[in-house]
Amino acid sequence: MSRFHLAAMNHGLFLAPRGMMALSTVMTRAHIEEAVERAEAAMRDVAAEIG
Repeated sequence: MSRFHLAAMNHGLFLAPRGMMALSTVMTRAHIEEAVERAEAAMRDVAAEIG
């Protein structure tokens, strides 16, 4: 989990160290899609690290 946490931070996505994140009712669909895209990029980075 720490690898994903660091990778997410490197992509500008702030998560709690255990991987939790808060959503808000003021977030638009675009905000949520951007967060998902950044999380996917972080997961790709972790996958590349561990092979």
